[in-house]
Amino acid sequence: MDEKFRILCERCLRPQVVCYCGDLQGIDTDLKMLFLQHPRERRMPVGTARLAHLGLRSSELRVGVTFDEDARVKKLIEFEPEGLAVLFPGEGAVEPGAITPGSLKTLIVLDGTWPQAKKMWKLNPWLHPLLRVGFVPSSPGNYRIRKEPADHCLSTVEAVVEVLSRLEGDSQRFSPLIRAFEKMVDHQIAFKKERQGPSRHVEHRLTRRAFDPARPWKQRYADLVLVYGESNSFPRHADQKHSLELIHWVAERPSTSERFEAIIAPRRPLADNTAHHLEIDQCTLMKGESWEEALARWKSFVRPADVFCHWGSFSMDLLRTTEIDVQTAWDLKLAWTQTWKKKTPMVRTVPAGSQWGKGRAGKRLAALRDVFDVMIPKI
Repeated sequence: MDEKFRILCERCLRPQVVCYCGDLQGIDTDLKMLFLQHPRERRMPVGTARLAHLGLRSSELRVGVTFDEDARVKKLIEFEPEGLAVLFPGEGAVEPGAITPGSLKTLIVLDGTWPQAKKMWKLNPWLHPLLRVGFVPSSPGNYRIRKEPADHCLSTVEAVVEVLSRLEGDSQRFSPLIRAFEKMVDHQIAFKKERQGPSRHVEHRLTRRAFDPARPWKQRYADLVLVYGESNSFPRHADQKHSLELIHWVAERPSTSERFEAIIAPRRPLADNTAHHLEIDQCTLMKGESWEEALARWKSFVRPADVFCHWGSFSMDLLRTTEIDVQTAWDLKLAWTQTWKKKTPMVRTVPAGSQWGKGRAGKRLAALRDVFDVMIPKI
């Protein structure tokens, strides 16, 4: 790859050749903006929430799925509940023109694809009592590089410019944001036209070998162990920075129904959102067994020929932070994609009685077992 595409701007996180920072002036607004961004959207090179955040001085950007334990959000809810609103269309939403001028102090914006935004709305019930702002766009969106669910849908930056223009009565002041956005879109379209051969995503798919999960896995059925892990990890925006730390590990051997669970007392400070994310109370986590005890039990559970079956890369990445030998690992998610030629999230609806482990890990392992039973019938 050309060297100019390897060097990223540390501010906008885009390659310097397509950096849009020079087009952003830092616009002052009466209304504060709080962007709540889905983690997957943060990695999108053509996302627009960061563009809007960098272009508006009175704005903040937080990354996550649930935010009820976020210090900034908790402060807003406690001290500014009367001046809060959320930009989210739907039943009960109020047009910006119907809002009393100056009554709003902070506007919360959910950033992600429509399914991601709906999920964030559902998982953050503290948003529901807030004033809900929505509007019919004055013109169609210009987000030509990403498919929107409907013609009237806008990118995050377009929606923010539209609502700020109506609330503050000055559309020209926010035009630099739209110019930077359109320049980004034009660059992306131009690079796509210049590309020789398939995109890197298509190229990656073409290099994958045909995969038949049933044949080799059936032959080693007795060696298969389903595994799932959770960590004590701080969000990227946290003041404290720590590497991943394994604190909840569950496993099941389908051939014998043997099971393993370890809740390991954290050796580093417990991140604020860990207990909520793991669905295990903080007291239980802090009273967990020592790492040495958990490791000794795990070594007595596994066998030298075992094959760890996991979903995605996280559990294995987490295990590699320890001194545990990963041995052989097979990714059920990759196998599913290659076999059925489509992506699928791991099943999250767990039948009653199928979950035996605690918290989120227990649910995920039960879901992993459901997927496994579909893919690898018993022999």
